[in-house]
Amino acid sequence: MATLLNEIAAGQYLGGMSRSFMRQRRCAGTGPQFLKIGKSVRYSTEALDTWLEQNTRWNTITLPRMGNAEVAVKSEFAKSSKLRATR
Repeated sequence: MATLLNEIAAGQYLGGMSRSFMRQRRCAGTGPQFLKIGKSVRYSTEALDTWLEQNTRWNTITLPRMGNAEVAVKSEFAKSSKLRATR
């Protein structure tokens, strides 16, 4: 059975990340997968380990794998920037 952690414990598991960091990543769609149980948010240790592996880099040039949410946000930003440039 998977171990489930709340936001604070999950942040600590990730090396001391704050509750705010966890919320920001969750809302942006770029954080670890999570479970919503009623009003509570829980993270499995397996999901946290997977997220850490996916965000591990060998150098500062390597880009992270972007989730669908981040790609959508970036493409919408690009569209709005083009619209502003043509006005």
